[in-house]
Amino acid sequence: MGSIINKVQSKLKLQVHVGDVVAYLNKTYSVVFVDHANGQVVLFDKYSSELSCITKSTENLFAEYLIGAVSVTPGDHYIVIPNDNNPIYLKRLAVLNDIIDAYGPTYLDLVGKNSKPELKDIIHKHNISGVLAWKIIHLFLKNGCDRTALYPKTTKDRNLDPNKTYARRGAKAKDADLQSEVVAQNNPEILSIFNEYKEKILSKHFFGPTAAYEDMMCKYFLQTFYSRDEAGVLYLDVKLLPPALIPTFFQFYSWYKKNTTYRERETAKIGVLAYKNERRLQYGDTFSCTHGAGHFFESDHWEVPVYLISQFSNDTVSKAILSVMIDVYTGHPVAINLSFDNNSNRAFTSMVLSLGRSKMELCKEYGVHLESESDWPSQYLPRSMRIDSGSDFTSINTARFCKENDIVPVPVTPGCGSYKPNVERFFGALNTYLASLLEDDGYITGMPNSHPEKKAHLTIKQLFKIILEFTVAYIKTPRLNFKRTEDMRRKNIGTTPLDLFQYSIERYGAPTPIINKNQFLWSLLMDDVTSTISSNHALHIKEWDLEYADIKNKELSDMMEAAGENGKPFPVRYDPRNIANVYYLKDGVPTPVHLKPAYRSYADTTLYEYLKKREKENTKKRHDRRKRLEQKVAARYHGKQTISLSRSAHKFKPGTKFMRNNTIFEKEATAKIHTIADELENENTTTLCIEAPASTIIAESKPLPKVEASHTLNQSASQRMIALRKNMDSAT
Repeated sequence: MGSIINKVQSKLKLQVHVGDVVAYLNKTYSVVFVDHANGQVVLFDKYSSELSCITKSTENLFAEYLIGAVSVTPGDHYIVIPNDNNPIYLKRLAVLNDIIDAYGPTYLDLVGKNSKPELKDIIHKHNISGVLAWKIIHLFLKNGCDRTALYPKTTKDRNLDPNKTYARRGAKAKDADLQSEVVAQNNPEILSIFNEYKEKILSKHFFGPTAAYEDMMCKYFLQTFYSRDEAGVLYLDVKLLPPALIPTFFQFYSWYKKNTTYRERETAKIGVLAYKNERRLQYGDTFSCTHGAGHFFESDHWEVPVYLISQFSNDTVSKAILSVMIDVYTGHPVAINLSFDNNSNRAFTSMVLSLGRSKMELCKEYGVHLESESDWPSQYLPRSMRIDSGSDFTSINTARFCKENDIVPVPVTPGCGSYKPNVERFFGALNTYLASLLEDDGYITGMPNSHPEKKAHLTIKQLFKIILEFTVAYIKTPRLNFKRTEDMRRKNIGTTPLDLFQYSIERYGAPTPIINKNQFLWSLLMDDVTSTISSNHALHIKEWDLEYADIKNKELSDMMEAAGENGKPFPVRYDPRNIANVYYLKDGVPTPVHLKPAYRSYADTTLYEYLKKREKENTKKRHDRRKRLEQKVAARYHGKQTISLSRSAHKFKPGTKFMRNNTIFEKEATAKIHTIADELENENTTTLCIEAPASTIIAESKPLPKVEASHTLNQSASQRMIALRKNMDSAT
C-alpha cells in the first residue's frame, strides 16, 4: 500500500502503515498516505462529521511518540470478505475507483470548500447523488483506505438512552394519543420481558408472537381496580396501561425476529423432527448409489384406516397393520403381510417370511390371479435395508437376522418418513385407492358423525385380497418420476417395476436369491429365551414354565444324560406363532423338540395366548395359596384352643408306671366308640323309618338298647378305668 517509515532512536522502533490509527488525547486519525521520500504522513480525522485532515512529518510524529503524546496501533479493519456479486458494493467500488484516479493518493484536494469539478463529473457519470458520493469518500478515508468499508452492513443496535424520548422514523400513528413512548433498546426491564416471552415462543408449538404479546400485556401492562355498577355491586375491572407506557407489537416482533434465527422460529412452529425432515438439504434421491435390484430395500408398517369385522363373529375389530418391503431400484413390493401385529418381532418376521414365499402360492391362497412367478419378482435378499426406529426394527432378533443373512441395516432419522419415500409412496397410492373404494364400507374418513365402525363388513382376509389385487396392478404400472439413464433411453426400457427388474438383471446381474431356505427360516426364529437341558426336565424354559422332550431323538437323550440333574444351558429358538415346538441345530438342520405330554394342551397356541393363560393360572394359584393359608391358620388356631383347655383341666403330673397296660385299656376303649354293629343298627332303623307308614312308626317305635360302651363314655375317667379292668379280668 504505502511505504514504511522506520525510525530507530534510543533503541526504539516505530512503524507506520497506511490504515493504521494514530490517536492523540482528544483526536483519532487514520493513516491515508505515507510519503517515504519526503517523510510526510497524511492523516484523516476518523470520527469527525466533516472531512478534515492534517499532515505530519515523520520526525515530529516520532518525537510525539517518544514522549507518549500519541499512540500508533493497527487499524480495526473488516475481516469479512465482501461478496463481489453484491450490486451495491460493485456500484460503490466503481465510483471509488474514479475518485482514486482523480484525487489520489493524498486526497488533500477533497478537503475544504474549493470547487471540485472532477467530483461533479464522477457524480454525473454514475448517476448518483452527491450525498452518496461523499458517503463513499468518508467510508474509504476514515477507515484508512479500506475498500471493504464500502460493503453494505446490516443496521446495528443504536446506543440509546432509555430515559430519553426519541423521534420515531417512518410513518406516524394516525392518532397521536395511541403512540408509544417506550424505547425497547438498551432498556433492561423491557428486554427482560421480551426475552422471557421469546423463550416461551421457542418452547411451545402453539404459542406464537401474537399470543405471546397478548400474554405479555396481561401479565405486565395490565392495571386492576374495583368498580361499582349501576346497582351498586362491586366488581373487579381490568384495563391496559396508557399507550405511551406500553411497547408496541411491532417493537416486540421486530426484536423477536432480530434475536432469533430462522431455524429456531421454524422449529418452534413445526417441531425439530419435522424441520429436519422438511427443511433438510437434498443432495440426491433414493436412486443415488443404488446399483440394481436387491441393492437397497425399504421396510415399514402402516395402519390401514379401515375397520374390519371378526372372522368368527359379526363384531367390529380394530384396524389391521400392513407390513411392506420395497425394492428401491424397481419400486415394487418384494414382501407384504397384513396382520394385527404392530411394532413387534412377530410383525417383522411375518413380513420377512413373506419375502421367502412364492407369490404365486400367496395369490392363489387369496383367490388373486397371477400369471407366473416372474410377474412378481421376489424371494431374494437385499444388501442393505432402510429401517426406522421402531422396536421391531431395533430389536436384538432383527439385528441377528440381518447379521446372519449379510444384510446391512441403515436406520433413518426418527420421524422422517420421507427418508423412505418408496414405501411411503406405495402406502399413499394404496390409501387413495382404498378411500375411493371403501368410502361407505368401513373406511375412516375423519368426517364427523361418519361412524365407519358401524359400516364395517370386510374381514382381514377380504381386505388382504383387495390389497394383493392392487399390488399386482401396481407392479405393472409405469413409474412416472423414474429418471431414465441415457442407456435406458437408447434401449427403450420401460419404467414399470417389471421392466426395471429385467434391465437390472442385464446390467447389474441377478440379486442374491434365498438359496438355503432352512438357514433363512432358522434366522427368522426367535432366540430371546433362556433354556436348560437336564436329565430330570429335558428342555426346560423357566420363563414360560414349559418342558420339551423327544424320546425318539437319541442325540438329545445323550445330552440330557450328560447334563445330569443340575442341568446345563442349551440355546434354542422358537416361533411365537406356535409354541408346540422349539428348535435347535442338529447337523446344521433345524430340529424340533416337542412339548411333553403334560403340556400338550398348549400345542397350536401362540406365545401371547399361552402367556395370558399362564397369567390367569398364576392368579388362581395366588388365590388358592391364600385359601390354603387361611385353612391352615384356622386348624392351628383350633388345635391351640384344644391344647389350652386340656392344659387347664389336667394340672397334675401323669403317672408312667403302668404305661403298657394303660395303652391296652385305651386301645380297647377307643375301638368300642364306633363299630360296624352300630352302623348296621343305625342303617336298619333308618330303613324302617323310611319304608313304614307314619302310624306304624308311632305304634311300633321302641327305645333302642343302650350300648355299654356309650354308657362308659358318660362315666368319669376313674370309673371307666375300673370297668375296663373288670372286663379284662373276666376275659382272662
